[in-house]
Amino acid sequence: MRAAPRPLALVSLSGESSASLPRTGSAWALVAYRITDGRELWRSELPDGSVGTGAVQDGDTLYYAVQARSGGAGRLIARRLTGGRDELWSQDFRDRQFTLVADDGRLVVAGDGTRVIDGAKGTLQQRLTVADFPCRGPVLKGRRLACQGADGVVVMDDVTRPAQRRTLAEEITPTYPLALAGDDTVLVSDDDHVYAYRLADGQRLWTADEGLSDRGGNAFVAGTQLLVAEPRGVYASDLTSGGSQNVKSWTDWPAIDRDVSVPIPIAVGDVLFLTFEDGTVLSGYAP
Repeated sequence: MRAAPRPLALVSLSGESSASLPRTGSAWALVAYRITDGRELWRSELPDGSVGTGAVQDGDTLYYAVQARSGGAGRLIARRLTGGRDELWSQDFRDRQFTLVADDGRLVVAGDGTRVIDGAKGTLQQRLTVADFPCRGPVLKGRRLACQGADGVVVMDDVTRPAQRRTLAEEITPTYPLALAGDDTVLVSDDDHVYAYRLADGQRLWTADEGLSDRGGNAFVAGTQLLVAEPRGVYASDLTSGGSQNVKSWTDWPAIDRDVSVPIPIAVGDVLFLTFEDGTVLSGYAP
C-alpha cells in the first residue's frame, strides 16, 4: 500500500485497522484505514487551518494535538476509538516540539517540560521542568517512564514519585527514540548500534550484531523480533540476543535521501507500516 497524503502520525487501533493524521489537499483529518486492503473506514475532520500530530493510543483512547498552522496555542485532545468515537476532553496546548506516550490510563507529554496527565479526565497529576527532568524520546510502561538523557537513559520508576529517578546506559549517547521489549527491557540506539538494557537494574543484556545495520535507526519490536527501521531497509534480529537474522527493503521504497531519512515504524502482528518524510506510507510483512 502506498499513500500520497502526508501522515504526521500512524497508530495501530486493533488487529484490523490503523489510523493516521493525514492531509488531503488543504484539509487535515483523523482517518482510520482497514489494514488488509487500505480501505478508509471513517474520518473526523480537523478545524480549518489546523494540523494534527503526535497521536498515541492507550486501549480504546487516542490522544493527539491539533495546532494552528499559523502558530499559537493548540488543543490536546483525547478521543474514544470505539462506539461514537466521542471526544473525551480537550485542553489548551502550547508545546511545539513534543512527544506523547500513554499507558495504563496515563498520558505523558514530553515537551516544554514533562507533564503526567490522567488519561480519562485530562487532569494534571505531575509537572516537571526541563531543568528538573530532561526528557526526549520517552517510553512509558505502567508507572515507569524512561527518557533519553544527555548521556544514557533517565528512568523514573514511578511517575507518581518524580523525585525518585536513576540513570542507566550512561556510556551511550542515544540518538533515536527508545523502545520497550516486554515489561523490563529498553532498547537504546545510537549512531552505530542498538543495545538492550534491563530496566530493573540497568544491566546491559546485549549489543546488536555489527551486521544488523550500518548505522542506528528506529528500533521497535514485532513478536519475538527486534526490528530496526533505517534508511536502507528494515533489519531483523533475535530479540533475546541481538543476533542478525534478515533485512528487507521493498522495491517501492521512496526516492529520498537515504542517508538522513529514517522511516517511523509501527507493527501490527507481523505486518509493518513505515512512514517517510515525503508522506509515503508503506506496508509489508516483517522480515
